[in-house]
Amino acid sequence: MIEDARGKAGQGDDDDGGRGPTPSSPRLSYRTSDTRRRPEHDADLEVNHAFDHEHVLCAALQSLPARWQQVLWYADVLQETPHVIAPRMGLAPKAASALIRRARTGLRRAYLSRGPVES
Repeated sequence: MIEDARGKAGQGDDDDGGRGPTPSSPRLSYRTSDTRRRPEHDADLEVNHAFDHEHVLCAALQSLPARWQQVLWYADVLQETPHVIAPRMGLAPKAASALIRRARTGLRRAYLSRGPVES
């Protein structure tokens, strides 16, 4: 009779017969709902967002004229001043400043023209 009760216990709605929840049990579904997985999912979204941002930025930079890419490299990556950049590019310091300003504006426009990256 005890074995018979245990055999039927797994067939009931709420009684698990002491075996714990089965994969099809609603309690297991509740316990493993995506509230537990959200931090992993959010991290995946952040990685994808960072990748999208880098991809769009790289494409925008590559669409610029070579001279603009060069001056942006000197100014923003190497953090050189227009006085240092000017002789390298055969310009006066004021002309180098103007070129940097135009290149940054061009990069901004190229980046924004590729569509907003959702945050």
